[in-house]
Amino acid sequence: MIKLILRQIAELLFKISLFFVLIYYFVEDRNLADSAYITFLFLIINGFFSLISYMIKRIRKKRQ
Repeated sequence: MIKLILRQIAELLFKISLFFVLIYYFVEDRNLADSAYITFLFLIINGFFSLISYMIKRIRKKRQ
């Protein structure tokens, strides 16, 4: 179950990162491309930490 969820998250992140790489190479305005890329990296980091906190909550719930 957890492996399936992690695989789906990894596939989604790969598709989104591919999309942003395409944006980065095809958009002429570098400031716009840089801001989109930085926003995407922030979203990845935020999602990673929320996933870690969710796993910690599940582990604590199982121990009780």
